[in-house]
This record gives sequence, C-alpha cells and structure tokens, in this order.
Amino acid sequence: MAQLRERAERTAAWLNIRMPAAQFRRPIIAATLAKEPGGPNIGGNAGDMLHLALFNWPVAPSPEESRLANKLVAHEMSHRFQIRDAVDIYDDSRLINEGIGEFLRWLVSVHEGWLTPQEAAGELDDALAACMLIADDRRWRAISAAEIGGTRLEYECGLPAFVYALAARQGKGDAVARIDDFYRQLRKGAKPDLAQAIECGSQACKPTVLPAVLDGERQSVKDQRASLGSSTQILPRCFMRPAKSAASEPKPKNRSRRMAPLMAPPVSCASISLCSGSSSSPGSVVFR
Repeated sequence: MAQLRERAERTAAWLNIRMPAAQFRRPIIAATLAKEPGGPNIGGNAGDMLHLALFNWPVAPSPEESRLANKLVAHEMSHRFQIRDAVDIYDDSRLINEGIGEFLRWLVSVHEGWLTPQEAAGELDDALAACMLIADDRRWRAISAAEIGGTRLEYECGLPAFVYALAARQGKGDAVARIDDFYRQLRKGAKPDLAQAIECGSQACKPTVLPAVLDGERQSVKDQRASLGSSTQILPRCFMRPAKSAASEPKPKNRSRRMAPLMAPPVSCASISLCSGSSSSPGSVVFR
C-alpha cells in the first residue's frame, strides 16, 4: 500500500505542474486484494475514492508485477486530471478518456523512472501491435462499442493514437500543455474539435493522425510535407493489419520467428525524444 500511495502522490505532483488549468481534487485512495481466475491482474476506477484492485497478488511481487501496479496507479490518478462527463458529448469519448489517460500514465512513468525509455517504447510497440491485429484495417468509428469494450481497444489503440497525434502536433507548446488546453476549453462550455485541438492547438492547420485513426482519412504527399516538414510517404490508415505473407521472393533465409509485428519508426510521424527541452520544430514532442 505504501508503494501505491507514493506512486499516486508523485503522479499527482507531476501532473499538477504540467496541467495548471486542471481542477484537480485529491481522492481518497483505497486498495483491495482480491481473488479471481488466472494470474496476477489489476483493476480500478478514478472516482472521488480512487479504488485500486490487485487480483491474486503475490506477497513478493516480481519486477513485472510491480510495473503493473505502477501502471494501475498512474493511469487512474491521471484520470483525475481529465473531465469524463464533459467528454461524454463526443462519439469517441471512450478513446479520448482512456487514450489520454494512457498517454499521461505512460509519460509520467518515464519521467518518474518507473519505465525506462526502452520499456516505454516496448509498451507502445505492444499496444500498437494489439490494436492493429484486433482492429484489422478498420477505422475507429467503424468498430462497434461492444467490440471495443470486449477487447480493450480504447486502451490498446488509445495510447499509440495520442502518442503519434501529439508527435505530429504543430505550433508552440508541449504535449501535455496541448491536452491541458483541450480540457480548459471543455470547462468553458466549448466543444473543440479533437483532432484540431490536439494536433493544431490555436493555430490553423490540417491534422493528420487522428483523422486517419477515426475516419481513415489520408493526406497527399504535398500536404504531409507541408504539415510535418520531412515526410515522404502518404499516411496510411492507422489501424492497418500487417501483411500475411512476404511481398516478393526469394524469402529471407535467416529470419527469427515473430509472434507479433514490431513497430518501426514511422516515416509519416515525427519521432519522440524523451529528453529535456521544449518543442522546437513542427511535429516534435520534446519532453522536460
């Protein structure tokens, strides 16, 4: 329990600094040890009582199990900086709530040292692979609510969707400030366009990533170069399934077996630098 409380406090402290417009209210934290079929697992909710459930939890958790507990605490505490009721007016509210919650959890974990950059990249890789395999080549709005809920797609697709959308953002301000401003507009009673708010901010631009995720919209090479500055390919639909067979013969002779597709650095999105500094060029996400 002490570790959970400490992780919650550090998550709240970091987000309080990075999201000054958020109306954060500190919750009561309650942790429960419970049993269910299967191995160690987690669950929780982020109401005024932050309920954290640890299922089948061992007395001496492994490093992987400790990381799972950190993930639970940071994700649920991140929700306290969001406005769930206001976001419910969007058709894509589940993706917004859980995707942004996952992005904030992922970013806090790197900055607090709970995830190394390599582990964070691995989580992003795994989430994208799971999203691609389940969603196939469908756009988000073509997937039923029942399927999304049954496969946790709002988590698996939400993390890469917002990582890449914020990597492709244009204008000034860092990634978390862009999220903070989106919620600030909601508090004022506005309903900002999600893609415009996340990728463009207050400036006029044509968003690229979230339209591809939500509706399968694609940009021309000319528009991509204009918005990102260095792209040379058309942005594919974000939920495109991996090829089932090699594109041409002969087949590679020395291939290691792969259980799921691994994510290569996307040429259509700017890379993410986990270092000190500020946003210095279009399409970059530079964290401090």
